[in-house]
Amino acid sequence: MILELHVWGPAFGLPSIDPQCLAAIALQRLSFPEDAWVLIPDHDATIGPNNVFPALFDGTLWHSGFRSIAKYLGKHSSLDQDLDEQQKAEGVAYSSLIESSAQPLLDLSLYVSYENYRQTTRPAWSAILPWHANYILPQNIRTTAKERTANLGLSALDIDNDDNRDGKKSTSGNAGPQEEVRQLPAEESIKPKSLLLPRKETIRSMLNQPKYAGRFKLDALMSSLFEPLSSLLASKPYLLTSSHPTALDCLALGYLSIALSAPVAHPWLRQTLTSKHPTLTSYTKRLIALTFGPPIHPTDIPTLNSLPANDATALSSFRSERHLTLPWHPKPQPSSITTLATTSTSLIEGLAAPLPGSRFLLPGPTILAPS
Repeated sequence: MILELHVWGPAFGLPSIDPQCLAAIALQRLSFPEDAWVLIPDHDATIGPNNVFPALFDGTLWHSGFRSIAKYLGKHSSLDQDLDEQQKAEGVAYSSLIESSAQPLLDLSLYVSYENYRQTTRPAWSAILPWHANYILPQNIRTTAKERTANLGLSALDIDNDDNRDGKKSTSGNAGPQEEVRQLPAEESIKPKSLLLPRKETIRSMLNQPKYAGRFKLDALMSSLFEPLSSLLASKPYLLTSSHPTALDCLALGYLSIALSAPVAHPWLRQTLTSKHPTLTSYTKRLIALTFGPPIHPTDIPTLNSLPANDATALSSFRSERHLTLPWHPKPQPSSITTLATTSTSLIEGLAAPLPGSRFLLPGPTILAPS
């Protein structure tokens, strides 16, 4: 039985753009030999029961999402079998911490931040999606990310509106303080000069500004993730044991590797990780090398998918030429009817989305954002 692991395609020098897909890849790599599974870069999440990636097919059933995959693989792998009760309890607790704290941070960095999304995340999705999926999927994922983080009060990171952009002009154009004084109405000109000068900012007034308050919230959110993980890691090579990585290490790697690797314009997440938590940074780099190996470039995916799935020689040659250690495999080719149906659905949804009331006329997207 050959296990098929379907994931969103590569980005940022990593084998997937999605943290849960990266976690599943790491878990699969550490649990099974290379000839026992294949890794398939995919874009049609409807193949699984929950319309999400990662999705693992065992020849009979689909298992979607990291938790479901970890539960299934745990029955066939010894990765977590030697953990004692305390380590298992810590694994559950820290898994919840990672998913609840790391996902919002990646949402804010990659999707809510307009410049990061425009310059890095959106092009990364465009490189791994077929043209018809690019009409709707990236924006749907961004919308979901903004909804997930709405309660954090950090929407100022989204500077789509011109009024929120840095360098916003005042109503008096680019006039400096002296020009503004000269442009005051006549009755204002009789006021003492001390009242016409810009008021000095106090510490309280500065801290009440959204940009400062938002930074404090970001720092608190990052600390709530990085500090507990750093304390748990301490001087050990892995989070729970000193002998080998566990499923918890795989989950942490999925999120930390993106935080460390995404080449965003505003790298506050990476800077905090590297400057304040060097041990956690070294741990992440070490696990990246251990589990992912040399990266596959998004431009290699069409070449991979053009290879015959049953041609072991061609696949082996493809991997060796690129020094790939993961068992990359071409995506099963759908029938012409399936391709036409998928393309038509994506186009209809993409074209109808801007129309008022269209969300009440059409079903939701067939590809859902990762949870």
